Amino acid sequence: MRAALVFASTLVFASSALACRTQADIGQTAGNRMVQVSVNFNTSRPASELRDPGDSEQSPSSPATAARRSLYFLVTKECDVLLATIASSCQLANISVSSREYSNPPHQGPMVDASVSATLAIELKRN
Repeated sequence: MRAALVFASTLVFASSALACRTQADIGQTAGNRMVQVSVNFNTSRPASELRDPGDSEQSPSSPATAARRSLYFLVTKECDVLLATIASSCQLANISVSSREYSNPPHQGPMVDASVSATLAIELKRN
């Protein structure tokens, strides 16, 4: 069985819209209803909008670091969403995060692209 969910999420950095796609591959083993849920978040934002709330004025993080931290935060919150809906347990099984800063035409300034892919191992709630 495969399920797909598409939604937009805003968080931490200047109301950035993040697209998330969730797919669940269900495998039943020894009576358990174990599921692996894959989530992907992507964003592209002007570097000037990406500031890490935990930064100090003396040592600010790079915009790419701020973007990655925001994506890590979203992944941790995904377990909360799953536990509130379909999961009785949730554990991070795999994660991959990337980011890049690049120059854009002068009228837009530097940009940051960041993405995260994660696999969460869950056990489905019993009815």
